[in-house]
Amino acid sequence: MKCAIVVATYNRKELFKRTLNCVERADYTGYDDIDLIISIDRANNCEEMKAIADAFKWEHGKKTVILHEKRQGLRKHFIFCGGLSQKYGPVIFLEDDVVVNENYYRTAQLMTNQYIDDERIVGASLYTMSFNETAQRPFQPIEDGSDVFFCSLMSWAPVYFPSQWKRFEQWLLALNGREIVCQNVPQDVANWPKSSFKKLHIQYVQQNELYFAYTRHSCATNFSEPGEHYKKDTNKLQVPMDIAPRESLIMKSLDDSCAVYDAFLEMKSEVLKRIIDNDIQEYDFDVDLYGKKPRQSIRKQYVLTTKKTTKAIRTFGRKMTPHEMNVIYNIQGSTIVLARTEDVKFGSKGISRYVNDVLYDIKGSTVLKILIADCIWSIDFIKSRLHK
Repeated sequence: MKCAIVVATYNRKELFKRTLNCVERADYTGYDDIDLIISIDRANNCEEMKAIADAFKWEHGKKTVILHEKRQGLRKHFIFCGGLSQKYGPVIFLEDDVVVNENYYRTAQLMTNQYIDDERIVGASLYTMSFNETAQRPFQPIEDGSDVFFCSLMSWAPVYFPSQWKRFEQWLLALNGREIVCQNVPQDVANWPKSSFKKLHIQYVQQNELYFAYTRHSCATNFSEPGEHYKKDTNKLQVPMDIAPRESLIMKSLDDSCAVYDAFLEMKSEVLKRIIDNDIQEYDFDVDLYGKKPRQSIRKQYVLTTKKTTKAIRTFGRKMTPHEMNVIYNIQGSTIVLARTEDVKFGSKGISRYVNDVLYDIKGSTVLKILIADCIWSIDFIKSRLHK
């Protein structure tokens, strides 16, 4: 099925132009009659936004510009855009703070053709995650020979599959206007405002044990500029974009993949147990290597964690990356612990664990460098508060 392109915008003119420019210069060789839909939420400058959309030349198919009569807001607008999959088939959804590379459309089409018939996969992501927002730490999927990994988080530049989107709409309808009660999702996600569409969709995906297929060769990056999502600039969601023209991808199935993650970006325990060859295989455990899962999100009798425990069944060091490799290769040490869930000290972290995380994540860092950086940050923060 051919992918349509949906660009959503509100009131950020320069960002909107930048996204359109990226869409324009991309490579669509071999594809024609591609639908481009530009959806503009109503704002004070909406006529200016519409003028930009109307002037944009699209030479690869039909262009449709939609200016909403009333203000939609983030959640309603994004649901509208995803719902366009019921008319146009799979849709590539681009927000105006997203930039795509020249190969994004081919990658979207290859991944759609591969995964659209798997009911467990709700869509594809053209953005590659390298940062765990919940843990505020780097994320690196394990290498398994595939150009794709799977995760129960949606991200930027997604491709929505029509049949799976219809199921999401049915789930929404069943809510009957009630606000969702977030269960088994990261606390930072649960704390996002009611206006967040991403919060809503993550709950649906996690609740139904569904996944997005992510490319490892990112075709998109996120600038996270001030707007409805963010109040100030941040570069923590910037990722390296692939510049290689790829005619094909190695795409393992969900069942064959060794890189399958939940909404906490923790490897699924059944996948990890399939890889390891040591004595912990006999235990039924949850995975909590970032140490961010609350008690209610750990459902099994045992847990593989970096939290403090009163008693350990088995321990591992933390030298290799990604951190699952330390369990796979039986690295000696005590940072990672297999324990009974009842023996875990939930809520206990301490400065030593924070320092150890930084030393592990940032190569070449030392305790002295961490202390100096924290002192500089604290001084700058105090100065900024005094000048307000």
